[in-house]
Amino acid sequence: QASLLASWFTAVGQSGAAFVHDLLGGAPPVQADVALLLKLLPVLEQAEPDAARRLLDSVQAPLLVVSYPAQSL
Repeated sequence: QASLLASWFTAVGQSGAAFVHDLLGGAPPVQADVALLLKLLPVLEQAEPDAARRLLDSVQAPLLVVSYPAQSL
């Protein structure tokens, strides 16, 4: 799916990047205008305690959009 998004950036002439990264180790070492963390933090916490806080501390973006699922699986 990252390659599909990267192709879309090229097709519309928009600068941007898409890649895969293991977020349990922290945020990728790139700067961004905004980071979308959609329904992600509870999944990280379930995999590894304190992973969500570490990710939030390491994101290099001035704006974070965070959402939580309405229901848990």
